[in-house]
Amino acid sequence: MTVHESSEADKNPNIDLRLPDEKRAGTTWRPRRPSRLPLIVALITLVVLLVFIIQETTDLLGKKRRESRRRDLQLDKRVAERLADAGEYGEAARHLRVYANWGVMPPQDRARIYYRVGDYYLRAGEYAAALSAFYRSELTAGVGDLEQDIKAGKKRCFDMLGNTAGWEQELKRLTDVENTRPTEAETVVAEIDGRRITMLELDQLIEARVTLMLQQIARGAPPEQLAEQKSRFLKQFDTDEARLGFLRDYVAQQLLVREAIERGYHKQPDVIEILDQLRAGVLAEQVQLAEAEKATPTPSELSDYYEAHKAEFVEPEQAEISMIVLDDEAAAQAVIEELAGGADFAALAKQRSTDEATRDDGGELPGPVTRRAGVPGVGRQPELIGHIFALDEGKTSAAPLELDGTFYVFKVSSHTPERTKPYEQVEDTVRRQAFDRRQADLMNALIDRLMTKYQAAIHPGAFRAEAPQEPPAGTTQQ
Repeated sequence: MTVHESSEADKNPNIDLRLPDEKRAGTTWRPRRPSRLPLIVALITLVVLLVFIIQETTDLLGKKRRESRRRDLQLDKRVAERLADAGEYGEAARHLRVYANWGVMPPQDRARIYYRVGDYYLRAGEYAAALSAFYRSELTAGVGDLEQDIKAGKKRCFDMLGNTAGWEQELKRLTDVENTRPTEAETVVAEIDGRRITMLELDQLIEARVTLMLQQIARGAPPEQLAEQKSRFLKQFDTDEARLGFLRDYVAQQLLVREAIERGYHKQPDVIEILDQLRAGVLAEQVQLAEAEKATPTPSELSDYYEAHKAEFVEPEQAEISMIVLDDEAAAQAVIEELAGGADFAALAKQRSTDEATRDDGGELPGPVTRRAGVPGVGRQPELIGHIFALDEGKTSAAPLELDGTFYVFKVSSHTPERTKPYEQVEDTVRRQAFDRRQADLMNALIDRLMTKYQAAIHPGAFRAEAPQEPPAGTTQQ
């Protein structure tokens, strides 16, 4: 309000200087108080901002702690690997167990880590700790390719602890089924310390033994041939007598194992060393068997191998012969004349030949003669080989052959020229050779990769004697 307006109002009190809203509100109107809403909004915003800052700070610190913890866990893992490489398996297992307990990973990966922990403890001879780790692996997640390894690891722990009853309970847990009336396969055929062996288990034990035997003697054979051989071996146990004999041997072995554990042989250092060597051999054999499956050649590869190695399947020129051996030329000439007159060669050999090895057989040699092998008992002189292979099939010597004062008369019964054996005739040999060569190549390549992977090295120079140093010029050796 200006000074002029104020003076006018003072002069004329009837002038109403109120605003329209004030006029409508009447005489009870009071000035409006300032709104608190902006202040409340500001306070809420400040609180939210503070909460956000605190949360971000906490997350950042937590992230740093987690990253630090993760680095520590990775360090435990690397330390475990180094310790295992150094053969300190017990300490390696403890570091790896820390990583398994606190590391962030999928359940199946954690189960694999627990299995490695158990394996390390097992190698260190800490069997109770190993058993615990195997159970952790089993209960953390089901990993199909580890099931048999875990089972084998648990069995060895029980064996080394001498806890036969514990293993029996484990087997019972694994094989427990509803209590129904036993079928023929479930018929109990033996008992060992409370453990029942059924007919089905006996059949499984027999089949496992046959499979193991075939793995050793029939590598590279085609599946149909393996199946045929397996069927043939299993037929040996078709009779009750054969199965009972196998069962007796198996029970006897199990009893001896229990007695060995009872006597504490499994804790003796030399026995442990032997068991470790056997275990290493079996594990290495499993890798070789896995690689052998890759080495099985296809039909086209077999055909290619045959074509590339035909020279290896050449059957040399050969002849089946008979001979009459005489001491003087006149007697030999007389025999030739009689043969020319139609006399029987075998009859003359029996009557006249002085060679006791062939005389009773009519002078016939037991096997074919080749240019390289010559004649058994006589030799492979050029004149001898030339004389024999110059004769046509069914013909006899036209003149006696003299060698070192002894005279020979020959008859060639058959003459087979050099030939390459057809593929059908040598298929088994081709398959075996192709398999062996390919397996050797695969194994060599695998070993090369593993040498790099596990930082292995062989130092042949350590086996060579140092070469003697040459004395300096102008000096003499004492």
